[in-house]
Amino acid sequence: MTAAIVHLDERQLRRLAKLTPSGPAVSVHLPSLVRARTDPAVPSSGALARAVRSSLSEGPWALDDGTVDAMTDAVVRVLETYERPAEDGLAVFVTQDTIETFRISEPPTARVHVGDHFDLAPTAAAVARHTEFHLLVLSQHRTELYRCDEHDAVRVPVPGLPHDTAEAFWFLDREPDPMVSPKDLRHADLDQYVSIVDHALPAEVRHGPLPLVVAGVDHVAARFQAVHREPGLVLLTSLGAPDRVSIGTLRRAALGVLDVGDTVHGSEVIERFRGLDGTGRTVTELTEIEQAAAEGRLDVLLVALADHEPIPTDRDPRVIAAVVDALRTGSTVITVAAGSIGEETAAVGIVRF
Repeated sequence: MTAAIVHLDERQLRRLAKLTPSGPAVSVHLPSLVRARTDPAVPSSGALARAVRSSLSEGPWALDDGTVDAMTDAVVRVLETYERPAEDGLAVFVTQDTIETFRISEPPTARVHVGDHFDLAPTAAAVARHTEFHLLVLSQHRTELYRCDEHDAVRVPVPGLPHDTAEAFWFLDREPDPMVSPKDLRHADLDQYVSIVDHALPAEVRHGPLPLVVAGVDHVAARFQAVHREPGLVLLTSLGAPDRVSIGTLRRAALGVLDVGDTVHGSEVIERFRGLDGTGRTVTELTEIEQAAAEGRLDVLLVALADHEPIPTDRDPRVIAAVVDALRTGSTVITVAAGSIGEETAAVGIVRF
């Protein structure tokens, strides 16, 4: 077996959809280490492995013990030995011949599925949430610029950017002025600091298409906003002084203030779906959805994902197949909260024609 451990992207997702395993396709989704350590509802790696083993040993597959051991052991090795950033989720796809492992945005919960196709809905949700932005960290001991996405934060070198406030402050070398209060001097120092930072930012950050998130305490972030005067600026002040916060935590918090995720997008598509009711452009029956996906007629497939599911999942195989066919034929797959498209509805679709 071979392993490829990379970030999941749309190209990889659609490639997985085009695979036709000759035997059972095992899909395992695991929340982040942060979630696993704090949420008692997240099953252990051992519980996930036992679910894989039982699914392969029983039911329609009933594989021989050697094959079951090999496929289960492959999953266990990844779950127990693969080191990943604590905030990343994990997706593992196993057949009798291959194993592929991806870092993904946090899935709603742990999932195990064994079937004819890979369970790609949780990974489709991770790809849908992908975004990029710049993150500017302003604090007494740290002034840094990063380019971030759902998975990583890469520091961007900026000529002229002061390392910290001390490098930008001029009060250390000036003569004391009894007519000016220390508080006023401090305000003047902060104004000079944020002005120097603002002027040092590259044009692609100041005027580019990516949002700029500024992390800092309230009064520093507000002073930067006053001098920056560019659209697309978002303030992140809820974490206090960034000196005490890791870049991973800042990146995740920035994604939160940017309101990144499939929830908002999903709600917009749900409204579109409801607006098309009665026009012949919507499909609600799973058999019709599966057929439309296989024929390439689906424009958008909405799939409901619950916060907690049985291990292994009991999701309808028709939904699994519809997601695979939708991705294979170029449709958009969006996951939404269970109940948002109907109390007992697993999926609905909008057709192109």
